[in-house]
Amino acid sequence: MKKRLLPSSVLLLGLLLLSSCSTVTENSAVVLMYDKSASTAPKQSKVSTEVNDDMRADYLAASREIISASGPGTSIYGGLINDRSLEVTRLPITTQFPEFRPLWDNELIFKGDLLEKKQNALQQVESVLSDPFNSSSTCIIDSTLLVQQAFKSSKTTNKALVMFSDMVEDCGSIDFDEAPRPKAAGLPRNETEVNNLIAELDRLHRVPDLQGVRVCIYRAVVQAENNRSARFILLQNFWTAFFAKAGAQVENYGTFISYPFASKSTANVALPGNNVSAAEAVKTK
Repeated sequence: MKKRLLPSSVLLLGLLLLSSCSTVTENSAVVLMYDKSASTAPKQSKVSTEVNDDMRADYLAASREIISASGPGTSIYGGLINDRSLEVTRLPITTQFPEFRPLWDNELIFKGDLLEKKQNALQQVESVLSDPFNSSSTCIIDSTLLVQQAFKSSKTTNKALVMFSDMVEDCGSIDFDEAPRPKAAGLPRNETEVNNLIAELDRLHRVPDLQGVRVCIYRAVVQAENNRSARFILLQNFWTAFFAKAGAQVENYGTFISYPFASKSTANVALPGNNVSAAEAVKTK
């Protein structure tokens, strides 16, 4: 009996299916936005020469955790929250982690390449945080419009935004400081004021499209000396409502708890600790 040969179209379909099933990727996109306004800068202690409350050191530590947990196929983007957010033509942090293909990739070599990409992403973060420029304004709303553009370039549905900021908007006609500028819209005090301000922002096309994005807001520390707890809640209420209007969900506010897209891939590799070499980190994962 003669053997029947499979049509070339069937063979091609089989190869395509094999190829798609042999790529391990979590297809996540993460945007990291850093507030570098004066309120986040290191401050001199009133009782000594010691510099304290350096939020940027915490920013770097949390960013390291996020990058370390991110797996193959993740895109990392990032930029600054300042008065120049809408002038940016290219985000200073842009890194694409490779996808792992079990049928073709040597896992040890792949981990080395992935680790190199992670170290490069962390170096980009360090460069952004070490930039001496300090903004006198905190334009968080403008920065979310920049975030919208970053996510538009990604086809994945797994999207996370991490805002490193005290979330005190102080830009243009809005001022959430404890003593706002004359004629500026201050921090909304109740649900009606929150809804009215968001409706006005929406009318001005200043509410971004962040449909399905998970939002983590880290280091939202209230600097005001009076009514810290009350102001913290008012800020949290506004930003939760703002991101909900944008189609996003605030999962963490104030304290970084966990990264929403921590990789479970066996091909992932964590950034090494201070006393661990890159070679050792690749082998131990």
